[in-house]
Parts: sequence; structure tokens; C-alpha cells
Amino acid sequence: MDRLFQKSLDVMTAWVLRNARPVLLAALVICAISIYGLSQVKVESSLESYFQADAPFVIANRAMEKMSGSRTINIVITKTGEEEPWKNPDNLKVVEEFQEFLANEPRVKRTLSLVDLIKRISYAFNENRKEFNRLPNGFEFLESEEIFEENGQTVKRTVKREISGRDLIAQYLVLYENSGGDVLSDVVDSEYLNINLAVTISSNSTTEEEKLLQSIEDYAVRQFPQGFSMTSSGMVPINVATSNEVVTSQIRSLSGSILAVFLMLALIFRSVSRGLMGMIPLVFTVLFNFGVMGFFGVHLDIGTALVSSIVIGIGVDYSIHYLSRMFHELADGTELHDAISNTVRRSGKAITSNAVTVGFGFLALSVSEFLPLVTLSWMIWLTLNISALATMILIPALAVTFTDVLKLVPSQND
Repeated sequence: MDRLFQKSLDVMTAWVLRNARPVLLAALVICAISIYGLSQVKVESSLESYFQADAPFVIANRAMEKMSGSRTINIVITKTGEEEPWKNPDNLKVVEEFQEFLANEPRVKRTLSLVDLIKRISYAFNENRKEFNRLPNGFEFLESEEIFEENGQTVKRTVKREISGRDLIAQYLVLYENSGGDVLSDVVDSEYLNINLAVTISSNSTTEEEKLLQSIEDYAVRQFPQGFSMTSSGMVPINVATSNEVVTSQIRSLSGSILAVFLMLALIFRSVSRGLMGMIPLVFTVLFNFGVMGFFGVHLDIGTALVSSIVIGIGVDYSIHYLSRMFHELADGTELHDAISNTVRRSGKAITSNAVTVGFGFLALSVSEFLPLVTLSWMIWLTLNISALATMILIPALAVTFTDVLKLVPSQND
């Protein structure tokens, strides 16, 4: 079995040496295709996607999504320039219009703010008459029956009194608090400077959530009068921020890892060109990894973001192992093709065996019920083996194609 395996490696290497340029061209094509796949990768951080469809959590969450929704956005709106601005009906009507805009968003299930509370109090205070299920205007007329003495007789008359909308709202809120109402602190602060608009949505996609948040931001910029400002908080903004951080941290970690590995290889082999040579299989593997994610619909999340860093950490060992042996052979005066063949015979089996065994170790995670671990297992298994193959194929092809640039032959006399 060992002889058959070694023979296969020898045959593969001989074929690569005969077809080095087509091999590199094919690698470039694969990289181009992988870059296109990379452009199709979507960033998602949905907890529901982490579990099997029949998991109790998923079933309960889907039931909640069909009813009132399960994710919240808390929009804190501030109005500056006046005292207790959220007792002013004109300011509250701005929020009411904002809620009407949100109600037309497909994913929004319901909204709740001080506006709804005041409308409800007005409705109840006026004997549940529908025409009073609204915010007070700038000025209102209150009707009340009063008793008068006229010509020695008691007379009841309906009297209309004018009251400002601000004062009426203040009275409503005092009556509400005195009657034991406990929701007020959820929708406005004690000084009536900040109002909380709670938005409940039905969504399991951070992409959709990000679009909704952007739509909210755009509305505020376009429609809010001067002096109004808003800040979004809650689970939805946290999920979106987490997803965005996955992308930025992935870029930072990959850039840092690739730079650190390149510097290490350049120092080990005392050559920038040789350091780049060792990096090419790693870069190829990283691009291939993201290409697979894009074409197979694997989302970039906290779990899959680990794959590239893990593969770089393990894959660099393959490059160092292969290059160290090849440069050692060249330093002993061995001809380039023979040096590559000897490298494969002495190090090829160790590299491929390591990739296979470590990869199968990660495959043990595939039996997990936590789906990110399942995805992580097969992706690491795949990319480790691709990394080993890229090392065994691309380095020999680069060596025979760019012998002069890499100064491989002159190194025999150094």
C-alpha cells in the first residue's frame, strides 16, 4: 500500500514537471473562479440556522415569527431645544408618521411608543369613542356638564373649554400614573427628553435586518425635522454589528496572518522570492475555500470565519516542510528535477498523510447537532487536503517555471 501511494505521488510529480505552465494556468483559472465565488459569499449570523429544523428552539422560534415576531429594535429618539419635548403633540406626530412608515416595512410586525399610549388613554378617557383614538391637536375643546343657578333654578349646561394639546397630554399622563400605569417608563424617560420606539420584526436574516436598519437611518435623515436625532439598539442592531465585525475581523486576521507567514518564510529561507513561493499554495487554498463557500451557499459567520486562519496555520507547515527539503537537496548539488523528485519521496508522504489524518480528526465534528461545527468539520477537511495538494503541485510547477527568478540553481554555489 505504501509503495502504491508513493508511486502515485511520483507519477503526479512527474506529470506536473512536464506540464508546469499549464498547471499554473489552471491554478490561475481556479483562482479567478474562486474570486467570483468569493463575491457571492453572504454574511449571516442567524441563531436558527445553527440548529436542525426539528430542534425545539427552531420550532418555537418559527411559531413566534408567525405571530408577533421575536427580534426587537429599540429606537431612542431625542428632541433638543425645548423643555419636555415629548409632551408636545407636534413632536409626537413626527414619531407617529415614523411608525406609519415602519408599519409598511414587510418584516415589521408591530411598533410601540409613547404615541400609542397617549392615543389609548385619549380613547379610554373619552368613553371609547373612535374619533378620540388619536393624538391631541395643538389646541382641543373639552366638553363638560356644569351646574348653574339661573333665576333661582338649577340648570345643567354643556361647557366647552379650550386647552392646549401639551397640557392635555400632561393631564393624560398624570391620570395614567395615578391610576397605577407602569408602562410609561418603558417608552419615555422621566424628564421627557428621550422617547423609546420599540419595533418587533420577523426575520432570521442579518442581511434583511441590515437593510431595514439602513432604511430606518435613511428615513431619519430625510424626514426628521431639525433638532431630532435617533439611535438604534436592541438585538437586531447587535446581530448586524456582529455580522459586520465577522467580515472586518476576517479581513484583518487574514491580512495579518498572510503578512506574518510571508515574513516568517522570507526570514527562514533568507529570500523574499522564496517566501512568496511558499505563500502561493496558502493563498490558493484560502481563495479556494471562499470560492467553495460562495458556490455552495455556505454563509460567512463566526464558525466559518475560523477555517481560513486554521488552514493557514496548518498549511504553512506543509510549505516549510516541502521547501526545506527541496532547498536542502539543491544545496547538496542535486539537479532541480531530481531535487523535486527526492523531496516528494522523502516529504510527500508525510505531508499528505498529515493532511488526511488531521482532516479526518476534524470530520469527527460532523456528527454534532450544532450545525456550525458540522460545516466547520467538512470545510477544514476539504481545505487541508487542498492545501497539501497545492503544496505538492504548485511549488514544483513554480520551481521549474521560474527557476531564474527564484534563483534556485545559483543557490547551489552559495
